[in-house]
Amino acid sequence: MDDLIAFFTARLDEEEAMLDASDAADSLHRWLDGDQTTIDLVDRFADSERLHRDIAAKREVLRMHGVGRSMPSVPTPALSRLVLERVIQVMATAWNDHPDYQARWAITNDPPIATAT
Repeated sequence: MDDLIAFFTARLDEEEAMLDASDAADSLHRWLDGDQTTIDLVDRFADSERLHRDIAAKREVLRMHGVGRSMPSVPTPALSRLVLERVIQVMATAWNDHPDYQARWAITNDPPIATAT
């Protein structure tokens, strides 16, 4: 799991660095040259404040996993950690085309958690 956490953290760092280095919406507006429907869609998904909030939320999941924080409605800290590991695994699939992504992290239909004590 540590390698998945490291992979996930590195992708967040890359996204945050790219976001801080450019104004994605402005660059895309110039490239799209007036297609208002597409510009509206770009504005929704290239909003830098929303993207920063998305990165911060994902970092909070990593933080919760790292400190073994219990989640409401999950009976034990060990089970909470397993649930958070699964959440991180699911979120990491967004980068399944990255060269460092490992096939063993892929989501299957198999239940990820049998029991936790």
